[in-house]
Amino acid sequence: MKALIAAILLDPEARRGDDPNTAGATDGHLREPILYITNLLRAFGATSDGLAPLYAASNLNEAPLRSPSVF
Repeated sequence: MKALIAAILLDPEARRGDDPNTAGATDGHLREPILYITNLLRAFGATSDGLAPLYAASNLNEAPLRSPSVF
């Protein structure tokens, strides 16, 4: 178990973003559109009926909680 955790945490691809010189433009984890919209609304103290963010997220080509991949 110790070796497995060390392999995950020390993986060169996972650690690549630690140094800005080696970070790639496509690195990182993107949020689901509904989470992005929700956080944006929270940041500005907005209120919603709950349906508008769902429609906005659906227009971003990914229905809420329907990610095409877990990776």
